[in-house]
Amino acid sequence: MLTAIETALFATLLADPDILAAFSGRLYTLQAPSNIAMPFIVLRHQSGGFLKDNPRSGIDVTYEIACVGETREDAADGAELIQAVLHNQPLTVSGWTHMDTTGSDWFSDIINMGGEQFYRAGALYRIRASGV
Repeated sequence: MLTAIETALFATLLADPDILAAFSGRLYTLQAPSNIAMPFIVLRHQSGGFLKDNPRSGIDVTYEIACVGETREDAADGAELIQAVLHNQPLTVSGWTHMDTTGSDWFSDIINMGGEQFYRAGALYRIRASGV
């Protein structure tokens, strides 16, 4: 299930010309490789899974999706691009009927690593779908 959702998120993001231009395909799950060019996008499953409360199976998951950049502005601009592509937009998840993708709970922070500061901004994205 998570692989199908992540595949759909990557496909949706990379299909957008503004995302493609800004990130040149630099989208990663959990962690970006070291020494990667910035900005880049990192997504991670935060919570949720299969629903068991009705005869039709469903999913209700939350992903944290963030842009990491060299400046606060780069990170914020990337987060806004992500929001424009995903919030209240269709998501095609193999094997599921998509119901809803909603961005909420914006965040930003600073990452201190190796004597350098990097900026991160993004939101939580709730994805709900029912079985086909």
